[in-house]
Amino acid sequence: MSAPLFVLPAFPPSPPAEDAEDAEHAETPSTPRHRVRQEHRERQDEREGRC
Repeated sequence: MSAPLFVLPAFPPSPPAEDAEDAEHAETPSTPRHRVRQEHRERQDEREGRC
């Protein structure tokens, strides 16, 4: 068994996630990455009290 039976489709390498929350959002292909970043930033602002 020298060759694998199947090959996973190649995905473009994603930038390292800032935290686990960001990582799980990045895995949803329906959400554009820039939108994910913006939502993440807004949540971070809310956490720090900068609405």
